[in-house]
Amino acid sequence: MAGLPPVRPGEPPRLVPAYGLYYLDNQPLVLRAGSVPYWSVPPQEWAERLQRLRDAGCNAVLATVPWRWHAPTMGQADLAGATHPQRDLGAYLHLAQREGLVAFLRPGPAAPSAERVHAGVSPSGAGYPPWLAKAIPQALARGPDGSPAARPQGQVFSLLHEAYLARVEEWYGQVAATVRPLQNRPVVSWHLDRQAGLPFRGRIGELDFNPHTVARYRAFLEGRYENAGVLAREWRRDVAGFGLVLPPRDRRSHGELADWQAFLEAWVAEYLERLRGLARRLDITVPLATDDPADYASPQNPRLKGGVVDLFGYDLYADDPDASDAGAPPAASRGDDPRRGSRGVPSATPGTHSPGPFAGSQGALRFEPFSAVDRPLTCWLAGPFAGPARGGEGTSHLATLHDLVGGLAHGVKGYGIPFEGAPGGSALPAAEAALVRLQRWLESAGEELTASVEVRDALAYLDYPPYSRLVPDDFPAPRGRWPGSPPPAVPRDRRARYGLHALLLTCGYNPSIVDLQDVPDAELAEFPAAVFPSLGYLAVEDYGKLVVFTLRGGTLVTLPQPATRQPDGTSLNTRFLWPHQADDVEFLAPGVGDVPSVRRWAGRLLGHVIGRARAGGAPPGSRLRTAWGGTGRGPDGLDSDGLGSDGLDPDGRLLTFPGAGQPVVRYGRRGAGEVPRAATETFQAQVLLEHGPLPAAYRVQVRSGTSTVVGTWLGGAYATPRYALLAPETRLALRRFALGLFAEAVPRQVVPQERLELETIVRLSPDGGCLLFVVNRLGAQSGWIHFPSPAALNLADDLRAEVLFSAAGSQVVAGTGAVRLDVRAGDALVVRLH
Repeated sequence: MAGLPPVRPGEPPRLVPAYGLYYLDNQPLVLRAGSVPYWSVPPQEWAERLQRLRDAGCNAVLATVPWRWHAPTMGQADLAGATHPQRDLGAYLHLAQREGLVAFLRPGPAAPSAERVHAGVSPSGAGYPPWLAKAIPQALARGPDGSPAARPQGQVFSLLHEAYLARVEEWYGQVAATVRPLQNRPVVSWHLDRQAGLPFRGRIGELDFNPHTVARYRAFLEGRYENAGVLAREWRRDVAGFGLVLPPRDRRSHGELADWQAFLEAWVAEYLERLRGLARRLDITVPLATDDPADYASPQNPRLKGGVVDLFGYDLYADDPDASDAGAPPAASRGDDPRRGSRGVPSATPGTHSPGPFAGSQGALRFEPFSAVDRPLTCWLAGPFAGPARGGEGTSHLATLHDLVGGLAHGVKGYGIPFEGAPGGSALPAAEAALVRLQRWLESAGEELTASVEVRDALAYLDYPPYSRLVPDDFPAPRGRWPGSPPPAVPRDRRARYGLHALLLTCGYNPSIVDLQDVPDAELAEFPAAVFPSLGYLAVEDYGKLVVFTLRGGTLVTLPQPATRQPDGTSLNTRFLWPHQADDVEFLAPGVGDVPSVRRWAGRLLGHVIGRARAGGAPPGSRLRTAWGGTGRGPDGLDSDGLGSDGLDPDGRLLTFPGAGQPVVRYGRRGAGEVPRAATETFQAQVLLEHGPLPAAYRVQVRSGTSTVVGTWLGGAYATPRYALLAPETRLALRRFALGLFAEAVPRQVVPQERLELETIVRLSPDGGCLLFVVNRLGAQSGWIHFPSPAALNLADDLRAEVLFSAAGSQVVAGTGAVRLDVRAGDALVVRLH
């Protein structure tokens, strides 16, 4: 097209990741990408849509190139518009360049799910062309009976099968032929597949029994084990030889499940390596990218996948079950109703897999360890799921706004949203208009934001990578499976592990998420307190890290259960750190019968007993009593009402520790000096939480540190849409209890009045002062936020406050060492303090 600068051969990439930032033409910026699906928009509207995207504050476009759309017939790929004008990829990219937008090309081979459904054209089937499965049936992933194993979104392929890779190479070559002249102008990145390996997540025993995959699995085992005898000992069953091994089906062996998932993780990473090599051989010189779901689980392994590409990040779907409220104004009166959240969710259906309201912040914090100086923290897609079963085109811009502000506060340097703007001339919904204003603010404030530094509290929230894999406990016993029953889902406990983290965010704390496996003892010791969300198993060397941390004076909080075995299922004696082990499990919350992990199967187990569970052991609405001093007053004089069960584990489970009221004898060292191994120390736990006559949380001294166990996923509902249903008094009691666990060990730098429930994050500005990010996921709130040490935040005692962005017009007034906020329902704002 006339007027466009020519592409210079050998030109270095315009987009450079460095120093944890993105640089475009040597200028730091926050990448703000929107999406205009050219394959579902008439060509005569492309220019207007792209212009509106630019006017809305975007500086990039996510350009998904659906294989299914461009190659409906085998051997005939059209990327020039010969068969349909909406297939002219080159013309579309030239228009993006003319509008001053750079393009992130996403050729798949799988298509992003959030862009599957649009009017007129649908790249369904995960973006694969309909003829592909018929052309290479030998490359289809297969179940244990040898039949192809599909999923609702389409066929699943064995990723490293040569027949499949040959077809992908053909497709990549066709796209590259169009894109090579457009590298840097406007194409600045090439995305390798979409969430590679996702169809295999949680489907142990269902796939992949393709002979090609099985052969690779056997070779993997031969490389890992000296001989089949060693393998048999590890799996604790007879193994006649490597050549007879199949993927696990009975799912009862810890070792076998672990090996299969480790294989899949390496298999997926090797697949991405093959795609990377293919792109480079095709002279694609721009940075290569890939993504994972924000709630990654095996075979999603960010450590392996992130090392393959130049740009790595995550996708976060604001999946709103109530699409009828989508796009409602943030200041709507419904936000004042405690049974409705800021996302307009009137009730969270038990068992829903919608992300929790804090997912935007937690996605950034969980993926921060995988970013690097040359891989800035990126949310490749933040937006509502657009599938037909989830509300179709009805999207919640308010949920996306919360996710973006939370992510930016926690260091996201680039993001994409499925934002296309409204058709010409029509008014924007209030929340969508707020998104536009947020992006325009970012356009002007990007340099300051990228140079700012997040303020963290000295509180470690421990992430444990083995928990991304499934273990035998995650599956019902074989005789418990009812004929025709669906495969079991990943237990919701894995999401509830981050409920306490979200709860702490509303208390003014900003914990760091720390990898327990990788963190050195000395680095962990820098934190005076740590939270360990436990699924009940732990490697002995990692248990040792927790012991050393506590012996050195650390405050350790474990929930909901001590680890009592190693990942391979062997027992682990952990009574030195957790002297009281759990007894019974009771179910406190109403509606537990809908929970898939336990009660859903209770009537179908034909008499099989699940552990020692007593379903329905207490009436609905049961309350837990704090036991500090027996007066209902916790540390620092905080009054504490009973904790409603709805604010704990979203499955309503509670573990009790009857022995916590009895003296315990500990052997070995005592105090600071050496004592003989036979010397003993008699001590008694402090009971922190009671359910009826039984202790449900306790604390013990471990030399100069403490070890606390809370027998439930404290604040677990905060990690799910159930958060919207919590009564104000329950949320207040939870905040008080959480503060009682950490207030003495970790002083807060941001102290909201106790009736305020906001996420507040501070970033130190290079120009002095700081930026205060505030996200209100509830109704209208008013109150003070205090800063006990203003100098630590680059502030003077007499503050000045300036609202830089507010979605709904909230007000901030500065005082002495504090600010008063009048925050409207569902608002998100950025305030400059100086």
